Amino acid sequence: MRRPVKLTKLDEVNQEIIEKYRRALELEQLRELTINGYLWKIYTALEHMKFKAIDKVTKEDIQEYIIHRHENNKQRTINGDIIALRKFYTWLKPDNDFFEGIKVKQPKNYLPVEQLITPDDVKKLLSVCKSQRDRAIVMVLWDSGCRLDEVLTRNINHIQFDEHGATMIVKGKTGMR
Repeated sequence: MRRPVKLTKLDEVNQEIIEKYRRALELEQLRELTINGYLWKIYTALEHMKFKAIDKVTKEDIQEYIIHRHENNKQRTINGDIIALRKFYTWLKPDNDFFEGIKVKQPKNYLPVEQLITPDDVKKLLSVCKSQRDRAIVMVLWDSGCRLDEVLTRNINHIQFDEHGATMIVKGKTGMR
C-alpha cells in the first residue's frame, strides 16, 4: 500500500515531474520510506527556491540552497540533501553540472570510550531484568552486536540450535550475516 508524502503548493508541471520521478524510484525497488525521504528533500529545496519550475532550477539555485542548509543543519542532513538532489537532477537532466565541486563530506563515526557499554554495564542491566525473556534479549544483543530491530524481528525459524547453543540468522540494514 503506497502512502505518498503530501507535496502541497506544487504547480501541475512540478507535480507531474515529481510523480514521474516517484515511479522511477519505485522501479528501482526502493523502500517507500526512502522514496518519501527523497521527495521531501526535493520539496524542501523547491520551497526554499519559492517553488520555481523544476526544469528552470540553475546550478546557482542549488549552490545557494546548500549554503543555506549549512546555516542550521548538521553535516549528515546536508549530505542527505545533496544525495537526494543529485540523484533527482541526474535523473531529470543527465548531462547537468549542478553538483560539480559539491562534495559529500562524511562525518567521522565514533563513540568516545566512556560511552561504550562495558561487561559491568551488561551485568548491571541483567540484574534489573524482571524476566528470562528480557535477560535473553539483553544477552543476544550483547553477544551478537545486532541492532535492536534485527533481533526483535527474528522468528523461531531464524534460530538454529545445536549442542553448543544457538546460531541466529540476521538480515538487517547491513545485509545478511
